[in-house]
Amino acid sequence: MKLNNIDFNKLKYLSVLAEEQSLKKASELVGVTNSAMHQSIKKLEKEIGDTLFFRSGNAYIATDACKQILSFYHEFEIHFNNYLENKEDGDISGIIKVGLPINFSKTVFNKVLQNFFDHHPHISFHVKTGKSQDLCNRVLEFDLDLAFIDERSIQKLSDKLHVTNSFKEELQLSCSKDFFNSHLRSKKLSLSDQPHIAYSESFGLLKSWYEKNRLKFKAPETIHIVDNLETIKQYVSDGFGVAVLPMNAINQNSSLRVVKKDSRGVVNNILMIQNLDYIPSVPVKKLLEFI
Repeated sequence: MKLNNIDFNKLKYLSVLAEEQSLKKASELVGVTNSAMHQSIKKLEKEIGDTLFFRSGNAYIATDACKQILSFYHEFEIHFNNYLENKEDGDISGIIKVGLPINFSKTVFNKVLQNFFDHHPHISFHVKTGKSQDLCNRVLEFDLDLAFIDERSIQKLSDKLHVTNSFKEELQLSCSKDFFNSHLRSKKLSLSDQPHIAYSESFGLLKSWYEKNRLKFKAPETIHIVDNLETIKQYVSDGFGVAVLPMNAINQNSSLRVVKKDSRGVVNNILMIQNLDYIPSVPVKKLLEFI
């Protein structure tokens, strides 16, 4: 087996499992499922041609072959970290291919990028925006170094992905100020009788907001289905009805407001994903440290 065929992610898993001796604890520490950790170690054993662990009850005990590999890996890790520490951050250059949900790229990540550029002016980004499932597929196909996805929009994540929680965003039911004054201030019609704008026919976010605020949701007579955040914001601004929007988007538009000032928002987790078999470049490592 040649060095250029070694996946350093697997060596990292090997190191953590040898130290923890528990598949569950090791998996939690590196942010992967038990199954993904187990498969990774088994694949490494097959590639190297040696048994790396033996079992003693639930404990994973490193074999002599495993200890020898880890001695080389830890020495390399020390030298590589010393190199990175001695290298000026501003000298690091490269391109990071990142995938973003459309709404997240407009409201949150722009601020993150600006702060990152201030520290790393020679690192540039190739940004792909799209639906979360498409971004997952691109990460699995190595078209992207990493991606950020909406947790709510994915039913099941592949066990070939490394997943970490990165950001939380609050979403609130909102409308234009003019719409509020003409339709909601008098309270002649209930909120559920107003036109609604939804991201999908399942009304997922709308239902979540109603449930969060202990209100009964019934499908309104007038409903607009739009799967693009920018278009939904425009619909709301133009007075077509109410919709669930990120608080960042509401605060940035002076014509918008929340429907109920004391309402409880829906919290959406933004997950960061990478392919388990992906070896991060130095620019990507710097972004991960920054985030």
